Amino acid sequence: MKWPIRELLAGALAAWLAPAVAPLLAQINPAAANKDAYQRVSDRLICQCGCNYGLSHCPHLECPSAPVLRAAIREKLSQGLSEDQVLKAMVADFGPAVLAAPPAEGFNLMAWVMPFFALLVGLGLAVVVVRRWLRRAPGPAADPALVERYRRKLDAEMKQLEQ
Repeated sequence: MKWPIRELLAGALAAWLAPAVAPLLAQINPAAANKDAYQRVSDRLICQCGCNYGLSHCPHLECPSAPVLRAAIREKLSQGLSEDQVLKAMVADFGPAVLAAPPAEGFNLMAWVMPFFALLVGLGLAVVVVRRWLRRAPGPAADPALVERYRRKLDAEMKQLEQ
């Protein structure tokens, strides 16, 4: 298959320029930019009705909190606030429980560190327990008399079955 050089160069140029052109496109079509920003912000928030879904995915038809939170996001974005400013304003208005992930600072840092710490401690305990079990319980090959006794018992039971 022959690849046209012109199309490859145009695609590479478009991919390279996309991050630089995005702000210009946002100025041309602010509704599309606000829609994307709204989606990104709502994906970082949790619905407060108790469903524990992301704000953009709350399945309840009569949800009391999702419409309020969604309207607040749209209002703040229409006022020209950035996504981070909207998130900070939502935390100020509704509390830190509205965030989908706790910020990695202060006491909330434990929510990020503790799962890995618990995994390491559990893995360490499992290694210690298995090593102790292996040291304590010798296998049948360690005691030839025990192996011979089991063989004789097995042979006797097999002879009984043959008769």
